Amino acid sequence: MRYECKNFDTFDGMDAVGKTTIIEKLQGQLGAVVLRSPPNWMKKYRELFEKTSVESRYIYYAFGNYWLDRVILRPRLAHNDTNTIFLQDRSWIATLTAHELRGISQQWLDIGTRIAANSVAPKNAFLIYVDPEVRHQRLFRRNLITSSDRRNLDTDDIMNKKYQYWAEQLRWNLHVFDNTHFTPEEACVAIAKQIRP
Repeated sequence: MRYECKNFDTFDGMDAVGKTTIIEKLQGQLGAVVLRSPPNWMKKYRELFEKTSVESRYIYYAFGNYWLDRVILRPRLAHNDTNTIFLQDRSWIATLTAHELRGISQQWLDIGTRIAANSVAPKNAFLIYVDPEVRHQRLFRRNLITSSDRRNLDTDDIMNKKYQYWAEQLRWNLHVFDNTHFTPEEACVAIAKQIRP
């Protein structure tokens, strides 16, 4: 049975689109609980799984989403915590997108899709987008991208289409938010209007 929570929203998007900054500002403004995937206790293992097979990496990120759903979100909702707003930084959409593009088999994607479909569905799934040229400039300033990466601007379009595809598969209510020209404060105000119950 599909269960949607009216106080739960997810945020996905590529690096340097302002996603984490927006979430942190919303957390302060709305008094929200932020769920980060993978959760903090798992992050010390992240580098290890990044160096393993695509299947092991997938299990790591999928388990992070599963753990947040079963250990944090569902128990709070079971205790009628209907006033708290929950914001998740990276969701099943990111896990499925990233690993499909890394070449994981359809069998593994089907398993993840079934688990995700049985997780609490967000009221809104926000895909934060920034013009690829602007995003790559930001990454350069952070020293997170090489010149060869910069030539591969097509990746942005492919990734964003895949985010949208997986949101459709999960029947999540996806909103693409173009953050190219917003300040963090302006983005926060615009998104908060959609989040408030």
